[in-house]
Amino acid sequence: AVVTLASALGAAVAADGFSVPYRSAVTAGTYVYGVFALLLIEAELRRRHGRALALLSVLGVWFATPLHFYMTANPAMAHGASVGAATAFAVGWLRWREAPTPRGWLVLGLLGGLMTLVRLQDAVLLALPLADLAIRRPAGPMGLATRFLAGAAALGLVQLAVWLRLYGAGFVETILRVNLVGGGDGPHILDLLLSARHGLLTWTPLYVVCIAGWLVWLRREVGVAALVLAGFALSVLVNASMQDWWGAEAFGQRRLLGLTPLFALGLGQALALLRARPLTVLGAAMAALAAWNQAF
Repeated sequence: AVVTLASALGAAVAADGFSVPYRSAVTAGTYVYGVFALLLIEAELRRRHGRALALLSVLGVWFATPLHFYMTANPAMAHGASVGAATAFAVGWLRWREAPTPRGWLVLGLLGGLMTLVRLQDAVLLALPLADLAIRRPAGPMGLATRFLAGAAALGLVQLAVWLRLYGAGFVETILRVNLVGGGDGPHILDLLLSARHGLLTWTPLYVVCIAGWLVWLRREVGVAALVLAGFALSVLVNASMQDWWGAEAFGQRRLLGLTPLFALGLGQALALLRARPLTVLGAAMAALAAWNQAF
């Protein structure tokens, strides 16, 4: 709106979506969304493990994963915003599952819808709260599930309207083609995890620690930890089934950045297991992993 007004008043700036003010806004916005996610993650981890481990975990997921790159070096892609939306959804689920209310689960559905609007592949995480309701069966599970799905569907209809406007009635075929879904020889699950071509664990060894933390978590909160592992498995399966499972010219396995809050929870659990060791040792290990990432 500002650029359009300035252009109409004679300023030498193009209201075309690509001039400097637009790029500046996208860059600043992506960084803000990423910092917002990190603050939410820190608050959740501090509640579970204390300030020191929360801070160390946040620094790890920021500098030892592709997150920092997509917050700064390539902010025009959706990944920084994806982390912000997915973190709001994941933290909301963890909080509202403890004291479920109809309003809370409606808001959770809206957050899930927003997460899906930002990055469609992250929609697999919508299954986690629903499975949680089915397993735990708190008071009024059907009402909670209905409100959750209504919130998600409301924003899903917005996306549907955009697709219809852009591509017409045959939008499904277009979306699948543009997103390189189907037609490959996948799923390339082991390649996505271990390949030198942007493999999740080879490019970002910190994720090995995060997954180990999920396994530790199974001993303490088996229900939540099992759901988190299931969400990870679903995300891997979906993204390994894409024609370019390596993410084209990606920095690391960029398409799984929406799992950042879940990885952070696993990292917190792993560090909590090692908390008897001096924090300087854990900090040095985290610095080494960050150096590995930054060297790339």
